[in-house]
Amino acid sequence: FSDPDSYEENDEEKDLDSHIDRMLMLCEERSSGANAMIVGQEAFVWVYRFVKRFAKRHNNAVTILIFSLGGENYEGKEYREQADEEFQKILQMKIRSGDVVTNKANLFFAIFPELENQNVHIVIERINNEWEKTEYSKNFKIEYRVRNKNYKTSENK
Repeated sequence: FSDPDSYEENDEEKDLDSHIDRMLMLCEERSSGANAMIVGQEAFVWVYRFVKRFAKRHNNAVTILIFSLGGENYEGKEYREQADEEFQKILQMKIRSGDVVTNKANLFFAIFPELENQNVHIVIERINNEWEKTEYSKNFKIEYRVRNKNYKTSENK
């Protein structure tokens, strides 16, 4: 045994430290991380799989919401795209930083880890209240569906 005060890292340990430091630096967010994450569809699928496993392991709930903007669009395609962009911004700003959103073909999917089914209405109200402040709310109303998976059992560990 060597003296702990004289311990020196060997080159392999230094190399591993630099690798993990670089990996953590790559994984860090460029922004503050205060808003919900907006990701592509493939990343959304991977995040969902992870969140589901985590919820099972820790006896939590996972809620998935799908949102759509329904209604008549008399203003054209560009107006619809602007409405979708505005709605995505609202989702990003008005839901928790640990929630994840993706957009595919005018549909918005959101993962809400640890959101109990009885609290979904709070999220919907917050989003709807913000949407009603926009000019787009005259033409498009928020439609949504909820799927909640509650893994709160003692068998999941």
